Amino acid sequence: MVEPGHYGYQQPPPPPPPPPAPPQPLPMAVIPRVQYSQAQVHQRGSLSSDLCRDFSRLCNVQSTTATTPTSTSTCSSAPSSGTTFKWRLDAPEFVPLAMRQKESTGTVSVEQTNVMQYFLWELVNWLSQLYMDPAKYELIARQISGQLNCCVRTEHDLAAVVDKFFDVCMSYPHFSYQAARLSGHFNAQFTGCPDAPDLFRKLLLRRCHAELENRSTLLDSDQLAPRLHNFVIFLSELAAQTEQGAAPNEFALDALLELLEELLARQSDAHLRCALTALKCSGAMLLRHAPDQTRRLFAAIDDRSFLQRQSSSVLFLAKTLANCRRQWEQSAEQLRSIAEACESARDVAESVANSLLDHSDGVHYGPDGQPLTSEESDFLAEFDNNEDLLMAEAYEKFLMMVNTNNNQNR
Repeated sequence: MVEPGHYGYQQPPPPPPPPPAPPQPLPMAVIPRVQYSQAQVHQRGSLSSDLCRDFSRLCNVQSTTATTPTSTSTCSSAPSSGTTFKWRLDAPEFVPLAMRQKESTGTVSVEQTNVMQYFLWELVNWLSQLYMDPAKYELIARQISGQLNCCVRTEHDLAAVVDKFFDVCMSYPHFSYQAARLSGHFNAQFTGCPDAPDLFRKLLLRRCHAELENRSTLLDSDQLAPRLHNFVIFLSELAAQTEQGAAPNEFALDALLELLEELLARQSDAHLRCALTALKCSGAMLLRHAPDQTRRLFAAIDDRSFLQRQSSSVLFLAKTLANCRRQWEQSAEQLRSIAEACESARDVAESVANSLLDHSDGVHYGPDGQPLTSEESDFLAEFDNNEDLLMAEAYEKFLMMVNTNNNQNR
């Protein structure tokens, strides 16, 4: 045997680990037995108040191990494991059904609130991304409308979404066109509420009305003026886009005209540029649906005293608007001439048709049952029955003569 320290000595293997200890059984709680007298048993019945009182008594009882002394005599012989248990009053089996329904309703409301908060946060992110990259409009519009239908279930939630959408859109400059497109898309695609058809637009117009009521504050503040300018351009885009499918909304039309008059009355370059831009966007629509008020606005812009005291940028916009107005008037004149031509052609066709109907005496048929023209029927009407017989005899003689000539030629 080679001793340690010499060449060829090998270290003996380590001893095997000790076997694991067997798992200890979980301690069991000892439920004390509640003793009732015979009279109490008859009086208790099935009253829920007594049952809840018993549960509260049980919840205040603590069962301990044999090594830990307890104040309850029935628990002194319980097995010892060093763990203390306490009954919970909010355990599902101890809570009445009505209380469980209330808790479930409260849980659902809390979950819906969390879902709405997350959706509003996502809405701000999507709108910011669309502002930075307008080419992704189709993708972002589908994403927002899909999440809107999944998350919104009540009109109150939709009103919160409209408020957030409006505030975000009014905070971004040059975003009014995309905001108006999104408004029409959401109004057409939203199906989350029972009153979903046209609900988004109704709530949006309500929010616009609240913004219109606050216009005096926005006009007097230099810091809030850009928000008002974005709101005016948004109204012009909204009215112009809704006019493509139907008549523009009456509130949007009146609010836009009112704001344009107030902006033109101010001698500020920013207000004037906003008014001229809005007229350039929706001037053709305003001329069709509110021609008198729109012409008054154009007359105020064409005033020489108004143009002499304006800056070069305002003059450039006014010149551009004048060119656009000239094109609108030419297009309106062409459309008017086409409409008048169609109207006159329709009147002529109606008069001819009515004259034919007035002079028509019905359909006439000949002896063979075939319909006759009006000239043929008039020709036949000139002869009476005797003349008809004479004509028939003459016709028979003519046929006999023709047959005789044919036989002679043969």
